Amino acid sequence: MKKGWIALCAALLLMLCAGSALADGQATITRQLAQTYDYGDVFFTYYFAEVQNTGDAPIVLNGGTLELYNAEGGTIYSAQVYNCYPSVLGPGEIGYVREYTNMDTPDAVASYRFDLSASPASEGSVSYLTCTPSFEQRTLYENETSTTITATLTNPQSETARGIMVVYALYDASGNLLFVDTLSATYLGLPSGSTVELNTVVDGEIETAWNAQGIKPASAQALAYVILD
Repeated sequence: MKKGWIALCAALLLMLCAGSALADGQATITRQLAQTYDYGDVFFTYYFAEVQNTGDAPIVLNGGTLELYNAEGGTIYSAQVYNCYPSVLGPGEIGYVREYTNMDTPDAVASYRFDLSASPASEGSVSYLTCTPSFEQRTLYENETSTTITATLTNPQSETARGIMVVYALYDASGNLLFVDTLSATYLGLPSGSTVELNTVVDGEIETAWNAQGIKPASAQALAYVILD
């Protein structure tokens, strides 16, 4: 009887632990890219990531450590990254990471690693605006293009939205992440029910690399939100 009681208690403890694990949020990197681009005499490596909360509880993205490695496996760059947009994700919600640094040569980066950390969201929340993304890629010259990403925002709240942050992302036809950019529209107050278009333009140096590699954007995503206290 005593052994049966111990077994029952152990089973109940496992069930409680499993329930606790299911209640936790989890930050999962679903897509990412590190690429070096030529800015004349300077080379910049950009890191872009799409992150999803794959748990069932809100989380705060605390950032993470980005490391870039050369062909021999040596670390050529290591830094803490805090550029997570938005920093709070509800269950199933998606956010983005954007970081960049300069390099000595265009072929310095052979591989990379980003360790992202998150914690339960005990405070802070995000109020999203209705956001419709679109993009247009125009040919400027024979082998030069210009890509503009537009976010059409509507404020669904009863009060004027202020401190708006917009995050833009581009993907290719296979769903690979190509580009992430942000716009902090601190100058803008968007009245209730009002609509505005805010856009960003992809750097010409990134466009040049796309054209050389035969890369074409096929879809866009955008988020517009306000961080609440």
